[in-house]
Amino acid sequence: MKTSMLEYVKTILAKVSFSKNLFRKEYRKSFSWLSKSESQELKDWIRQQAKQQTIKINNSNNYTYENK
Repeated sequence: MKTSMLEYVKTILAKVSFSKNLFRKEYRKSFSWLSKSESQELKDWIRQQAKQQTIKINNSNNYTYENK
């Protein structure tokens, strides 16, 4: 089964979420691989994940970690 680049990026981001700097690096890098629609879908996915976890995203593509 072939995995889309978007699904690959989601997997990578989930695996590096333990490190703020590594997450930021991979997040920014992903935009060079994804189409505009996939980039928007990734942002939406991260926002959804943020509701469940500790990553907070704002509309300027920045994020911060908060301890709950």
